[in-house]
Amino acid sequence: MRQPRFNEMRVCLSFARIGVQALVFLWITDHSPARAEAGPFVQDYLVPVNLNAEKKHRMAVEKKMFPEAIDAARVLWEPSSLKGESAVSVYCQNGSREICHVTYTHAKKNIWGLFSETNPRSASKVVDLKRADAEIPKSTALAVQEAWKRMVSRTHVYPADVEPPLHSEIIEYSLLQANATPLYGEAPFRGGKLVSALNKLAQKLVRYCESAAGRRPMLAKQIESDANSIIADAEKVGR
Repeated sequence: MRQPRFNEMRVCLSFARIGVQALVFLWITDHSPARAEAGPFVQDYLVPVNLNAEKKHRMAVEKKMFPEAIDAARVLWEPSSLKGESAVSVYCQNGSREICHVTYTHAKKNIWGLFSETNPRSASKVVDLKRADAEIPKSTALAVQEAWKRMVSRTHVYPADVEPPLHSEIIEYSLLQANATPLYGEAPFRGGKLVSALNKLAQKLVRYCESAAGRRPMLAKQIESDANSIIADAEKVGR
């Protein structure tokens, strides 16, 4: 709660004998629109990624967490604790096929802790992975890739007066395309509607990989619908 300034207290005391008028003064002071506190910061864009930071860690993640693919929509979760990273890739190995793939990987050890430049003496560089692969309809994969493209191609830096919290979870999105520079974007610490929808879509891809084969057709339709909604909403927002 905001503490009253000295001059406010002094004026209130001068009205002490008038009782009700003093209470009215206090109410007006504390409820004046000019003194309303600003709402929480929300950014509905991804944030640029510094690809030059922690290059050893980035190379290890690329090698261990993502399957080789020319065209792929990818997401990497880096936890704030020392738990292992997780990643999802949506890709089509052959453009003529109607079936593409989703791969989910989870590191049993924290790769950043093993390969970070701040920890060069790690005793072991061996990382065991949990991996799940599933086929997904090509229309769904292409919708996901287009949703990724709409988001990672419109990154914005934080405003100068906003300081993101330290040691929070990092959610990094990337898009690989043939004959094009890879695109990257990181979810802001407090995202709006589009960022929230993208994060939920990424989690649905994890569930898709971990679900029984009989449930995947229904999940694929949901994923494709959600991806198309992101595409439409991003089109309305523009840059």
